[in-house]
Amino acid sequence: MKPGRLAIMIVLCVLGHATSPGQNQKRFWISPASVRSDFWDMFKPGARWDTLLSRTSVFSIHVNALGGRDTAAITQAVQKLTKAGVLINFECGGLRPFSGCDSLAGERHAQSELINLSKWVSRGGRIDFISMDSPINTMIRGGDASGTCDWTVERTAHEIADYMKAVRRTLPNVQFALVEPVPWYRVGSYPNHPGNNYGDLIKTLDTVLTIVESRGERIGIFHSDSPYGYSNNSQTQGWQKLKAVEEWLHKRGVRHGRINNSEQGGFQSNQLFYEQTIDSYVKYKASGGDPDEIEVWSWYDHPDLNEPETQPYTFTYTCRKLFELVEGTAKRTFAPLEPADGKIYHGVGQSMTGVSEYFQAMGDSTIMPVVHNLYYDIPGVRGDKFAELRQTLESRRKIGIIPHLSIAMTDGKVWTDSIIATGNKYDYAIDSIAQIVRDFGRKIFVRPGFEFNGSWFPYHPYLYPVAFQKIVNKIRAKVPRDSVAFLWCYYPAGPNDFDSLDALGSRWYPGDDAVDWFSLDLFGADDFHPDSAEYKRSQITKKGRSERFLAMARLRGKPVFLSEVSAAYVNITSGMLDGQNDWNAWFAPFFTFTIAHPEIKGFNYTNWDWSQYGQWKEWGDSRIEINPYILEKYRMEMRNPRYLNLRSSAITSIKNDTGLPAQWELSQNYPNSAL
Repeated sequence: MKPGRLAIMIVLCVLGHATSPGQNQKRFWISPASVRSDFWDMFKPGARWDTLLSRTSVFSIHVNALGGRDTAAITQAVQKLTKAGVLINFECGGLRPFSGCDSLAGERHAQSELINLSKWVSRGGRIDFISMDSPINTMIRGGDASGTCDWTVERTAHEIADYMKAVRRTLPNVQFALVEPVPWYRVGSYPNHPGNNYGDLIKTLDTVLTIVESRGERIGIFHSDSPYGYSNNSQTQGWQKLKAVEEWLHKRGVRHGRINNSEQGGFQSNQLFYEQTIDSYVKYKASGGDPDEIEVWSWYDHPDLNEPETQPYTFTYTCRKLFELVEGTAKRTFAPLEPADGKIYHGVGQSMTGVSEYFQAMGDSTIMPVVHNLYYDIPGVRGDKFAELRQTLESRRKIGIIPHLSIAMTDGKVWTDSIIATGNKYDYAIDSIAQIVRDFGRKIFVRPGFEFNGSWFPYHPYLYPVAFQKIVNKIRAKVPRDSVAFLWCYYPAGPNDFDSLDALGSRWYPGDDAVDWFSLDLFGADDFHPDSAEYKRSQITKKGRSERFLAMARLRGKPVFLSEVSAAYVNITSGMLDGQNDWNAWFAPFFTFTIAHPEIKGFNYTNWDWSQYGQWKEWGDSRIEINPYILEKYRMEMRNPRYLNLRSSAITSIKNDTGLPAQWELSQNYPNSAL
């Protein structure tokens, strides 16, 4: 948040320039810090942020930034912004204790700020918006710890109205907005962030808006000031808290502005500011938020350069990237191996017995799975198995199957992602896998370090993404880019920190450049069932984590492969009625789930009797051939043209020149061992 800072805002209109956007029209706000020495240089000839400026709707300047500024700099800014056709917003205080705590506080503060505003107007500049920054918490009893007027919320609201009326006498057509630090307030059952407690924000805003409107004024926009670290706090459920504010504002007919920025990044580095600012938008959207004003503000030391917009990680670069993410001006390209929209790979995994039985159960050459999930470890529990891997891939190549190679980083005793990330001990193994994949010469999925943050696979946060990137880079160095797709796999029984990003960097996500597909493993129906709740007693469920992961994939433009899918806890039997119940309890909801999420473009069914393994005994038997009702319904589903099967004409690049294998060489990895 922003105690005592000066801030500048640029506002980009997603749907073009407009003073009165429609109810569903989005605007994009960005704000480089006015304290940066190069801020006014942005308006000089040769400044390199024209792409950003060409889409700008409103440019906002903190009122104090005009103090002491020479005439030439202000004139240059007015001319550039006027030529670009943008509107102008000034960020003002609205109220402050230093303007007095008497009945003339609002009028007095307005007059002091109008002195600076006149410097802009006298040079031909227009003023369309005034955003009042923290006029409530700096005046109310129990507010800002640095000192307030100790007023009630009602008294504060009347003085805000006095300020607005005083400004309007000089600027009759100006529109008003409000900025408040959301973390320091409660919002219903969502608590305040530890440190300050300014009261219930909804009740406070309701009082302020009602009184201001009764005085003939209107606040049309509320900007939520809540930097990434505060919003991403699980204790206060920051994202859901912001969403609750947004929902209430929309009921009152007020537009919601969501400020995206990073306090940690602002103090530490340009790149961290960029990463957490982008992630701030992604996570809020993933939580269900849908702000009207999409904003980036900085009042920090970082980014330490405002432009050029093409240089990572300047401020205008961050803004441009967020603009592309939100508006979709950057044309989405399909990931390697991604099928057309509406198509889903039909795959199978993973033991020799289970795969063979699944092929036999299909019983129809037109609906055989085209993808096969298999496993390899680095370095493995029994030493290198490069010859076996090569042989296994060759057998798949001959029949046209696309391998789905899942790579665990373990030697059977320790998890080796940290060794891979920090040294070269296992580089030979990665290089050998890369050579085998190159020699395979066909399309292949590669899933390094699957189920990365589960306690059962104890990978190392922050080092895991580095190991993932090394595997990707080494394979890409030898294999054509469009023939291999890398999958980043999560299992919703794991912790909810898959998208965690902090001062140390990304905890688990290897980055958009390294990840081609997202991957999700689903077993129990509560992982995906449409009727399962996403939150229970304010705690996110497995279904909720699945939905958050899928939302992250959508926002990053990534397709999703359900790499391990199995009807756990169903315990299929041969009874007809039991089969109908099991189909309705697991299979029908699963296929409904895939259709409801068009980003899902592949699945591998694990056809296994889990009851034979002590660790998963309670999962029961998931083999589809056990029950004739389930088997027939499943075959009918696979005949739907949405599925890409082994002999499907939609897979023109896959050669099918031999028939199905009579025997499978693959060893079991999960729950036993790998190649």
